[in-house]
Amino acid sequence: MKVDSFEDLNSDGQVFYYSTINGNKDEIITINYENLTPTAIVGKITGKGETQMEAFKNLSLSIIEASDTQLTNEDAQIIYEELLNKLESSVSSTVATKNNLTYGIEVIAGTEDELLIYAK
Repeated sequence: MKVDSFEDLNSDGQVFYYSTINGNKDEIITINYENLTPTAIVGKITGKGETQMEAFKNLSLSIIEASDTQLTNEDAQIIYEELLNKLESSVSSTVATKNNLTYGIEVIAGTEDELLIYAK
């Protein structure tokens, strides 16, 4: 696993940073920052085969749990399942929780389908 150097983006007079943590070419985790405050954790899996779906579930649960230290694995499972249930009828779903975070899943169709999970 490798953390790439921080990149900075300037927009509307604000500075945003992001850092990418690469596990392999099919799995990427990105942490977005506004100034030095983390604003989002985003994970991406390329492909929708059985192996990738299991990896996406594990990645999703890890990101959900990492977003709030008060969440248990059971809480993460509930949020993940709610996201999946909402996803059945569209290409994206979101869940806002009482911890003031929004979790989402997006399906990006293309030559290689991508699945995104985020907490922000």
